[in-house]
Amino acid sequence: MERADSRTDLPSIDVPMVVICGCEDAATPVFLSEEIAAGIPGARLCVIEECGHITPTERPNVVTVLLRG
Repeated sequence: MERADSRTDLPSIDVPMVVICGCEDAATPVFLSEEIAAGIPGARLCVIEECGHITPTERPNVVTVLLRG
């Protein structure tokens, strides 16, 4: 996939943010989600155990709780 690298835009995000990823995500490994969360002021990172790339489908109840929190 060829996508523009928009990591330089992360510091300009000014809304409450939670970065959710699965610990078994091969497409966007945890270290990349850590980088994304670190680049957004005030963001928090939530890693879901026994989950891959499509967190809302694989663990919908967990994602719902995280988004409501």
